[in-house]
Amino acid sequence: MRRLLLGLALLALACGGARARPHVETASANFTLGTDGAPFKCNERGNLWCGGNASTSSVAAEGALTLTPTSRNRPDEFYYNTYGMALYTVPIQLLDVKKNRWHGFSTYFRFSIEPADFLHPGDGMAFVVLNVSQWPGSPGGAFGVYDGNGQQLVKTLAIEFDTFRNLDFGDISNNHVGVDLDNLTSKASRDASDVGIILYGGAPVHAWIDLDAAAGTLEVRISANASRPAHAFLNHSLLLMDVFDDSGPVYVGFSGSNGLCSCHNFYTVYDWRFAVLPDDEKEDLVTGFVVGTVILVVLSALLIGLCVWERKYASDAEAFEDVEDLLGIADSLRFSYKQLSAATDRFREESKLGEGGFGSVYRGVMPKTKQPVAVKRVSNNSKQGKREFVAEVSIISQLRHRNIVRLLGWCSDRDKLLLVYELMPNGSLDKALFHEDEWVLSWAHRFRIIAGVANALHYLHEGWRQQIIHRDIKSSNVMLDQDFNAMLGDFGLARMVDRHQNPATTMVAGTFGYIAPEVPVTGRFTDKTDVYAFGAVALEVACGRVAFDQWLAADETILVNWVWSRLDAGALLSVVDPRLESEYDAAQAELLLLLGLLCSHPNPNDRPSMRQVVDILEGVVPMPLVPPSKPAFPYHQVALRYRMEDLLKSSPNLTSFAPNPDDNPFSPHDNSSLSTPDEAEPLLPRSSTPLGGISGNVTLVRLIRNFFRH
Repeated sequence: MRRLLLGLALLALACGGARARPHVETASANFTLGTDGAPFKCNERGNLWCGGNASTSSVAAEGALTLTPTSRNRPDEFYYNTYGMALYTVPIQLLDVKKNRWHGFSTYFRFSIEPADFLHPGDGMAFVVLNVSQWPGSPGGAFGVYDGNGQQLVKTLAIEFDTFRNLDFGDISNNHVGVDLDNLTSKASRDASDVGIILYGGAPVHAWIDLDAAAGTLEVRISANASRPAHAFLNHSLLLMDVFDDSGPVYVGFSGSNGLCSCHNFYTVYDWRFAVLPDDEKEDLVTGFVVGTVILVVLSALLIGLCVWERKYASDAEAFEDVEDLLGIADSLRFSYKQLSAATDRFREESKLGEGGFGSVYRGVMPKTKQPVAVKRVSNNSKQGKREFVAEVSIISQLRHRNIVRLLGWCSDRDKLLLVYELMPNGSLDKALFHEDEWVLSWAHRFRIIAGVANALHYLHEGWRQQIIHRDIKSSNVMLDQDFNAMLGDFGLARMVDRHQNPATTMVAGTFGYIAPEVPVTGRFTDKTDVYAFGAVALEVACGRVAFDQWLAADETILVNWVWSRLDAGALLSVVDPRLESEYDAAQAELLLLLGLLCSHPNPNDRPSMRQVVDILEGVVPMPLVPPSKPAFPYHQVALRYRMEDLLKSSPNLTSFAPNPDDNPFSPHDNSSLSTPDEAEPLLPRSSTPLGGISGNVTLVRLIRNFFRH
């Protein structure tokens, strides 16, 4: 009902505005392009002139625009000096010659800058206004707009999203937004990190640019979601007559570039709206508001009867309206239930690919585009499913990485919640590893897959503006594309964490066999619990068997325990998947098994970071020493540490608690002083419940400790 009221209110405002606003000749210049409107088209009959490497083909997002090559697997030299420009083909007349008045404009667009190497991003991109309909541009720091010396060759207004610090042009950082006119030295600039945004993080960035011609002000806003910020991020005084000093039209669009180095970005524009604002826009809006308010009063009376009819549906509607409020993402990603029902042939049983913890996944084909998709349908009875739905959409919609499944869209239709992903033709890793067919996943594929998972986790932990804890790393959540590259998915349990804060205590979630031993004790998930789960997946890949199998002998039930016992016996390679026979690289197999054990170390402090894991797999650093036998889980140390942290949070006057690892009596380098879990009662009080949803009952704690015994 709230949505209906809001819709009618907006309709009333629109009607009022339409009555009061005079005809404007430049109205035809208003347009919407991209995934939420007419697709971007780079051709003779299209809506864009595209130069350089700009393209609207072979892109992951249907209808989007890319400014540089889309291929991700070419040598670095392929991307040297790549650039692209795309200009809207319809001329924009900002000067009303008859009245000798300039019109302002308002534009919104959603874009992403994905670096090939997060530590070495490319140059950047820009929104541009030029006085020419086509422009060849140039690569490097010129953004495809200026010449090699950073000077304009045509009349230019550019809002740069700069990801390379060029001191020759006074750049303040490699992550800033600037206003450029006659040259590349910005007239005004500001670091995007001031509002928590990394421009080259690979996640979508929303931008609004508003130029008030009468007031002579330019305002730029940026956000990580579709909610327009109340205050401008960047302001600059600007008179259009000082930039474009003739009466000719201008052309608007985007440009991006890379330089002559092994540092390049991939630039994508997903949605774009542009509108010319007449000089009396403010007066029209006031008039429209007054008229619209009168209409709204009349319509409100009519809605009283509708309220009675809608009451029985209000609860569900508002609950799912709350879901949409929580998402805060653009409608460009939204599908209707009718579309997805048609794509999956009404969710027929034959279309079902599998079932998860809070719903089913179906194979589908979008009717218009013929694009194969995977549609996840959340169970109607799952309250947890709603929370996971919001978490998955809000997180994964912002991520861009070659080893993370891309979200194509979502649907929230009264009591129906659905997610739409790219269909991975080779299914999930668990099916590729554990199926009973004669076909066996090759060792080369296995090693590349685990390297892909490592890169995805490294990006989640360190490569984005906020640390993301996945919390459900397992082989069934690793999808395989047509080339058997790993694509990490299922972010329903994922959580964003500020890097300077400790993760909050939470309900124990995840899958048995992948849960780190400290989680049942502390109730907390950290980057090191993700590392533990990665270790389990690494061992599964090498051994060809699941992390936990209750049907095997007691000493083989838990995979990590069995592999450690074989290491202790001097027969580590005996655990390699026997179906591979001799068709595997023995050195790589040993490396992967040892790395899996190191990541599965019972003590979280002794597990590597995902950055270290990536370096080990790539041979950048040597493999650290791994204990020959499985160390005991330091139960008391872990419990004391987290109990002290909780105490410090509630008592800020206490001194910080940070135990010295050199004084750690539970270090694997000195196993003589280790206590077994049965030697003492737990340190946690019998009456407390600090375990994140697991009762503090001593009997249950003993069971948990005994499971993770040496």
